Amino acid sequence: MFGWHWDVDNIGRGNCFAIGWRYRKADTPEELIPIVTKYPNTPIEWRAGERSSKNFLRAIWIGIDVDEGLSLAEGMQIFQPYIHLIGTTRSHQKDKGGLIADRYRVFLKLNQVCENSLAYKATLSKIVAHVGADRACVDAARIFWPITEVVSCSYHGRLVRLVHPPEQHDPKYRERRIAKLAAEYHRRIPPFVSDYLTKGCPDGRRNATIFKCAVWLARCGFQEDEIFDMIWNSPIPISQSESLLPEVRKAVRNGISNK
Repeated sequence: MFGWHWDVDNIGRGNCFAIGWRYRKADTPEELIPIVTKYPNTPIEWRAGERSSKNFLRAIWIGIDVDEGLSLAEGMQIFQPYIHLIGTTRSHQKDKGGLIADRYRVFLKLNQVCENSLAYKATLSKIVAHVGADRACVDAARIFWPITEVVSCSYHGRLVRLVHPPEQHDPKYRERRIAKLAAEYHRRIPPFVSDYLTKGCPDGRRNATIFKCAVWLARCGFQEDEIFDMIWNSPIPISQSESLLPEVRKAVRNGISNK
């Protein structure tokens, strides 16, 4: 899915796009073109279409802006091996703060659906640092204005590997994050659930533990995506292999339905 907004009359006014985001299926660069050339757009799907990093649900694409430094020709060479769409932005080769430079946007496809804002930002941070792109792109609430011209589009190639921040696996980090979530939503997480989320579960009890945690977290008022995010980034699943995603998601949903 790829986000777009109908309000083309207010392009350039960021405060007009807090709500009302809609989504279209966009598995290929070809399907991106009618969105990113006409509408305010975003690779990120937000809960209820409300633009906020707290509402991050998922993304399968990432987008970066290159405003200076790396020329368009150099960028096309670097991203040529990847599935991509590259387009010039409205300030391309125009005077901006006394500097005339190539300014363009690159959309790249991830190797798996990202359902965690921290992983999304970590992946973007790595690419932005590598090519010297605009750091403002490292944002789970980022939107883009339409590009002016598509200059490169590749339907075949490599996918960008999703980066999982190492701090997500740090027990102290998980404890702080759980406490922060509980405080943010004014909900008290039972101590035994906190123990599972920070220390993991007994051998052979993964699905049963996920189910139990989901039941109690749902009773505390957490939504499905919040519950999945907390469990997926805990030591309960043991690994974050893509093959485990459906199993963990199913156990979470079963727990929620039995709250």
